Amino acid sequence: MTGARSDSSAPPARVVLVGVRGYGAVHAERIARLAERGAVQLVAAVDPGVVIEPPTIYGVNLYADLTEALAAVGPVDVVIVAAPIGDHFRLAHIALTSGADVYLEKPPVASLEDFTALLATEQETERVVQVGFQSLGSRALEMLAVDAVGIGPVVRVSAVGAWSRTVGYWNRSPWAGRRSLHGRPVVDGVATNPLAHAVATALAVVGCRRLDEVESVDTDLYRANAIDSDDTSVVRIRTTRGLEVTCALTLCSAVEREPEVHIEGSRGRATFAYTADRVETEVAGQTRTQITTRVDLLENLLAHRRDGTPLLVPLASTGAFMRVLGAVAKHSERDRILVPARIGGIEVALYRDGRGTIPTSSPRPVLHPVRTLAGVVVTANHPADHDWHSGVGMAIPDVNGTNFWGGSTYIYGQGYVLLDDHGVIVGEPPVLQDDAFTQELRWIGRDGSVQIREQRFVAWAAMNKETWRLDFESSLRADAGVTLGSPGSKGRIDGGYGGFFWRFPACENIEVFTAQGRGEVAVQGSVAPWLAWSADFAAGPGMSGPATIVIAAPDAAAAGEPWFVRARDYPGFGSALAWDRPAELHQGAVLQRRFTVATADGRLTEEQTTALATQLMVRNDAALRVE
Repeated sequence: MTGARSDSSAPPARVVLVGVRGYGAVHAERIARLAERGAVQLVAAVDPGVVIEPPTIYGVNLYADLTEALAAVGPVDVVIVAAPIGDHFRLAHIALTSGADVYLEKPPVASLEDFTALLATEQETERVVQVGFQSLGSRALEMLAVDAVGIGPVVRVSAVGAWSRTVGYWNRSPWAGRRSLHGRPVVDGVATNPLAHAVATALAVVGCRRLDEVESVDTDLYRANAIDSDDTSVVRIRTTRGLEVTCALTLCSAVEREPEVHIEGSRGRATFAYTADRVETEVAGQTRTQITTRVDLLENLLAHRRDGTPLLVPLASTGAFMRVLGAVAKHSERDRILVPARIGGIEVALYRDGRGTIPTSSPRPVLHPVRTLAGVVVTANHPADHDWHSGVGMAIPDVNGTNFWGGSTYIYGQGYVLLDDHGVIVGEPPVLQDDAFTQELRWIGRDGSVQIREQRFVAWAAMNKETWRLDFESSLRADAGVTLGSPGSKGRIDGGYGGFFWRFPACENIEVFTAQGRGEVAVQGSVAPWLAWSADFAAGPGMSGPATIVIAAPDAAAAGEPWFVRARDYPGFGSALAWDRPAELHQGAVLQRRFTVATADGRLTEEQTTALATQLMVRNDAALRVE
């Protein structure tokens, strides 16, 4: 690839700045400093989102379109792109084909397809792209590469970033927090944009920069904010050299911490605080702190044009990071609403297919949001504490070794370990009949085999002006026989969850009780035909208020299956199929459970709750007699 200029007396590089707000303003300051030294000349600015009269900024004309700007100002040497992520490819392509070199803010583009296409354009035009991962200009990377800090060969690397971003951050632009916009990928998540430097720097420390230097990428993506993408994530990268890089990143921290890359060597360890170019080492009990300098990436690009100085962050060297972005972008599905449940024109529940659930949270159809007749939301979906908790539905932690619950798998003696063992529950289109539906579902294991076939029946009806009833019936059948397990069946005391599960949103003043016991400790692990949960639900503005949930499950009680209840750690309950020992579902056998639930506005008295539970039990018994 050509493009270097050897004449040190060459005139200033003619520069166009695309994007004048946000980080574009930082580039404008850098351009001004370089202009004072005679290194550059800003000849135009581009930003379709800024309309001012007269259309000038930073002493040059402001255009709404890059092509228009290039046509107006004549030959340009460098185009700096500090625009929305989804526009990076288009703008860089225009700049390269016009004959300019490009300084492209990170992430370079929003998809692997755009990345390979831009590499091809770069080669065809014989121009260059420098990507704005500023931390990769730090001289600390050179020190670490030659082990000038004395920690020995690198064993493993991790990156930790904990920032705090308010709702306003996600509302700052139409593309913020989006996976796509107007059909084009954006992938604006914690690992791919705000803390992308942490990922790119950790990869650079182990010398993993190109596409073909990554063996695999695993992602656990979570979100606490109302966004499409992830705001709290763990990314694990394995390089073709066998090294592992783990990045734990969040934008939801109560206290901001300086992002760091931790490097473990055979003789010691180092911490690289890349925003401050600070390296702290510990070798043989001795600690040392060094502050390094860094090379400005725009100046590096100008030096490359002037005398062929190697680029510090050429486009091809961001291929490993793009593999991470590609892995994050893969999970782009969103839930589809299969059935809306309405009573008298009031929407009381939505039945979702669960396609928007990330693989490690075991995708499955669920009811969410479930509401009282007055509109109080009494379910949570993918809460920040347990992303795999989803509304109301069926979930089992272990079915012949496949995790249909989500999250980590319990291993006796080790605790919870994140494994590649998650399954998915997929269903046929529901068959509707009045205020009810039936659905056939397949529980598909990690190897693609069908572990369980389920027939599900869901119905809803009003009981009075403040209360409505939900019937949820599940019939599980195994073609070849399966074992149903839980952490409790594997030795975890008090951890026998799995089966029907209802996750609540945040609750205050919780009262949970059965006819025999009151409080989480008394109810947890007890066998009772019904259970009541009364609380002040806090799902959000316009969705909060007092409500009472009463659930009857006499067939589960008859089978000796206890209630699983959580109130202090998080709010939720379920009926446990494998409390302290595995449950066997033999070939062709059917395990059927019926749950009848009353959802009432307000906090019912104990007398009202008991009367409501009696009604549910009578209905449940009547349904059994009909069968």
